Amino acid sequence: MAKPEVAGKVRHATTQIRRIARDPVLVVAILGIALGTIIFILYPLLKVILLPSADNWRAFLSRTRYLTVTKNTFRMVFLSTISATTLGYIFAYATTRIKDMPLRGLFHWIAILPLISPPFVIGLSFILLFGRRGIITYSLLGLNFDLYGWHGLWFAQTIAFFPVAYMALAGVLSKINPSLEQAAQDMGAKGFTLFRTVTLPLTLPGIAAAALLVANFILADFGNPMLIGGNFSVLATEAYMLITGRYDTNMAAVLVSVLFIPSLVFFLAQRWVLGRKSFVTVTGKPSSMDPPSVSSVTKWVVFAICSLIGLLVLSIYVVVFVGAFTELWGVNWNLTLANFEYTIFRGQELWN
Repeated sequence: MAKPEVAGKVRHATTQIRRIARDPVLVVAILGIALGTIIFILYPLLKVILLPSADNWRAFLSRTRYLTVTKNTFRMVFLSTISATTLGYIFAYATTRIKDMPLRGLFHWIAILPLISPPFVIGLSFILLFGRRGIITYSLLGLNFDLYGWHGLWFAQTIAFFPVAYMALAGVLSKINPSLEQAAQDMGAKGFTLFRTVTLPLTLPGIAAAALLVANFILADFGNPMLIGGNFSVLATEAYMLITGRYDTNMAAVLVSVLFIPSLVFFLAQRWVLGRKSFVTVTGKPSSMDPPSVSSVTKWVVFAICSLIGLLVLSIYVVVFVGAFTELWGVNWNLTLANFEYTIFRGQELWN
């Protein structure tokens, strides 16, 4: 049986190649994409991996600082992935499974808002909100709160990357056939028992795929650790400091290679989960039933969580806008256009 299958695949591949060869424009486009991938992705990646010497790798394994930075990186990946995926699941559940959820449409747009903002916005906003002169910690609560460190970074990465989990999990939850939950409900499963035995198992592959995707984003995160990490260094920021501060490109290449390995593993694991670990339900035709209703306590607890996070996300962008018109944040609240004057007329970085 194996030989006919192989022969069929070969014939199919040959047919596809002949079909492509008949279209010169398509051939040129494919060759251009392949060439661009080799020049701009594969070649630089190989250069980075092959740059370090054996002495550089021995130095990495023998120096406490580099091992600590590596441990910090995976610590943040573990913590932020769990919290961001959990928060993304709550938002996805609120917008797809609780049909009578107040402000359901607003929660959807709030959840995707951080995805379309520049990477430094959330870190900067957290400093303006919760820093030593933050409008919440200092001006409103009178606290001398130190945001910088792993706890602030954890908070920032959770808010920054829960939309990634939300986008993945909203699709998973919306495709669950409500008739299964209704059938389980008719058999006596209600509340948390219904969620634990039916809804959650059906979404486990999606949760795993979303978590792996979030983990990859956190591994690659540079803006948040750079702004609010403080003395808590991770591989991305440490590699940057080695290049800009010490011009030690070999050691930086070691850190980048160490960072690349788990990224590749997470990517391949996510593809495997998406390709193999899926639960499907076979029914006669798609169901038009609504998901079963949840208890009032569940609905309002989920609403409270989404509202609190939603207010935080909206405040992130409000403080950036207000801060642009403020003389000196936390000290002088007078309104001014001097910041725009500097940025537009004297800010070379803007024109660059």
